[in-house]
Amino acid sequence: MISFNLSSREKRIALATVIVVGSALLYKFLVQPIAHRWFHSGRITTEEKGNLLRLRYALEIQEDVEKNYQTYKKAILAQGSDEEELARFLREIENISKPLDVGIVSMKPLPIMDKGLYKRYTIQVEAEADILNLGRFLYEIKTSPFLIKVRRIQINAKGEEIVRASLQMERFLVEE
Repeated sequence: MISFNLSSREKRIALATVIVVGSALLYKFLVQPIAHRWFHSGRITTEEKGNLLRLRYALEIQEDVEKNYQTYKKAILAQGSDEEELARFLREIENISKPLDVGIVSMKPLPIMDKGLYKRYTIQVEAEADILNLGRFLYEIKTSPFLIKVRRIQINAKGEEIVRASLQMERFLVEE
């Protein structure tokens, strides 16, 4: 063993230094981490709480989302050939217009745009009605389960109460 010629006072100072340094290291690397874990083990951070609330909300609305997804999936999946889908689109416009007293003057299909993942069906519709029924017709088009989009609209007065509207409508379909 290495022997140092130290006086008793120096030995006490050295022992006190070793005790202080050892105590500081013990506190820093053992006591403090254990105390930190102990005090913070039951707490949830605000970020974790926010994530839990978002996940809980997602679970609550999951059934509604799946039901809406199935509805929209049926609406955008092509169920036949291009001609059949175009005929279904035209028929839907006629079915919406009849009970609202909107007279369809002409319906002209425009070329089908094949975009790879989906196809865009576009028609040009000329309609006559009073402004109130035309507004209802546009609302019914917007809320239709066929997901029809009015791309362009031009309204001109035909008489005092009757207006003539030129509408360009689109429908997008995805092939399975």
